[in-house]
Amino acid sequence: MIDVNQLIIRVGNALVDDTFTLWSKDFHRCSFNDALAALTLAHPALSNKTAEIQVAAGQWQVPLPDDAYLLLSVNHCNGYGLEQTEQERISHLYPDWRRQTDTRPTNWMRNPDDPLTFFIFPSTQSVQPIELTYSRHLHVSRDSDWVDIHDIYAPLLFDYLMYRAYSRDGQAEAQQAKAVSHFQAFQFGLGQASQ
Repeated sequence: MIDVNQLIIRVGNALVDDTFTLWSKDFHRCSFNDALAALTLAHPALSNKTAEIQVAAGQWQVPLPDDAYLLLSVNHCNGYGLEQTEQERISHLYPDWRRQTDTRPTNWMRNPDDPLTFFIFPSTQSVQPIELTYSRHLHVSRDSDWVDIHDIYAPLLFDYLMYRAYSRDGQAEAQQAKAVSHFQAFQFGLGQASQ
């Protein structure tokens, strides 16, 4: 877990701005959230969460939880595995698939038009639990927050915050060179993290 306040203090010390006169803590927190978004986009499993949701009888389109941004997998329905398939295949084999029901679904499909929902086939005849794994949208709103990712990613977040601070300082050529250096370190770390 990463302590947001400790990372921001570390950045302030590195910038010789430990009183946050040049760059406020709010600025660093916004940069931190941007870094989390970039990190999660490059490596979705980093923020994964497994949850169980209830699917109503006849429901074939299933929304992801509110904190989700990407479905990683649908694990099972009441202990029975679900096979991922393409919507085109099911539509070809069963043109009325949205109206078909059974005791439990056998397949799941990504919704090509909405990454925050997925489809099941056939829909269930009664309420059923479905376990899924999804990538969460990570966000901090206070300095005292902790982020639920391994602290091995702290150097990447540090480099991104340094990049944003030096980029804001804009005009000085030395500051721009430092910004580029930190951004390249962040990009390199992202490439390593996503492999």
